[in-house]
Amino acid sequence: MNSRLDEIYYEFQNFPARNAFVRNNIKNDAYSIFAFETLFSPYHNIRKFDRNNPDHRNLLERSLIPPPDDSIDIFFEENDLDEQKYHVVQIKNSILEPSDINVCFTMMESTIKNYLKNPKSVSKNLKEIISGTDFTKEAKNNCIYYVIHKGNTRVVRNQKGYQHILNFSDLELIQDGLKIDCVPKAMITIDTVNNFIINNFVDKEIDKQIAHSRNKPKSLLCNFNGYDLALLHNSYSSSLAARNILYGQNLRESLGNKSKTYDSMFNTIDNEPDLFLFYNNGITILCSDFDARSEQKKETITLKHFSIINGAQTTSTLGDYLQEALVEGDNSKIEKLKKVFVLTKIYEINSALKEHEKIGENIRIFTNTQTPLSNRDMVSIRSEQIKIQRRFVEDFKYPNAFIIIKNGKKLRIIHSFCPIKL
Repeated sequence: MNSRLDEIYYEFQNFPARNAFVRNNIKNDAYSIFAFETLFSPYHNIRKFDRNNPDHRNLLERSLIPPPDDSIDIFFEENDLDEQKYHVVQIKNSILEPSDINVCFTMMESTIKNYLKNPKSVSKNLKEIISGTDFTKEAKNNCIYYVIHKGNTRVVRNQKGYQHILNFSDLELIQDGLKIDCVPKAMITIDTVNNFIINNFVDKEIDKQIAHSRNKPKSLLCNFNGYDLALLHNSYSSSLAARNILYGQNLRESLGNKSKTYDSMFNTIDNEPDLFLFYNNGITILCSDFDARSEQKKETITLKHFSIINGAQTTSTLGDYLQEALVEGDNSKIEKLKKVFVLTKIYEINSALKEHEKIGENIRIFTNTQTPLSNRDMVSIRSEQIKIQRRFVEDFKYPNAFIIIKNGKKLRIIHSFCPIKL
């Protein structure tokens, strides 16, 4: 993301010349183009804006508001639907608290109301942008509002369905979220001595090669803290592009609150957080590489290219519990979640292992027995299914379709993707 922001800044610096929204010596101005390019590419079908392209320049000048902007950085009219939608965006290069985010939404909605009452009551720059669209009083309920900031807050109390909160990491995920099926890297620290057991774990490279020649994956058994897992889930659950890549290699998505165990897990965290470890079956992770170390009574586990392939329901429930506690401002719930531990099995599967694809597929199938698997669940990880899904995302401009190949929780797709179920 940083490299793309640099490209945008140097390419669009002092653009447009008449009233620049990318000003000299203010690199943060590049975020507006990056957000517009990333968040709304399914609408305008431009993956990368080019200053030399007159159509690109025209669209930017019609959608981005130069400073002063009346608390609105982007006003974009979506034309390719029967009912026109208007996307209203405010970008903050700072960490916002929930109260700050509510203020942003209030200011944007108030600005739109003021414009409809009297267009001259808003800034000249914003007035020019909105007046160049078909926006009228009849369309005021067709507005979708976005706040983009640097913090981790993605949900606030009493948030409306037409209000969306993203951070800069979400924009990066939206860029690649449909193309990747695992988390690139994460480091987890556990403050418990002798927490993990490692099988086939060797340090010397030659020993690793010998171990792989025996066709045995490296594996690790440990207890992950419930709070850490909740943070991990929530870090990847807000990608508006489609699904949570933390479960990208799972046979199905989380079932959400439809699961029979959802309420019971909430109840256990509330009343017996110390016993969660004993009541829950745990989770299973596949990764391309892991490194486990124990130093000064702290255990650090680094995972690369990993996915939770069993335990999506457990992990997503922990994430929902944390999100609810944050929205309610209930610190006692957060402290209870920190007392939760989840049994975690980690398998290292990579190309150095003979028949790694077959072994990885078998692990995904054989570990998913808690909830009965259908034939459809088992074919969701077949290569031809994944290729079809990626083909529609990467190669076709029309139709804007996202192929749903997994059962589970309904995907939150606010882009103009048409979900197609195979």
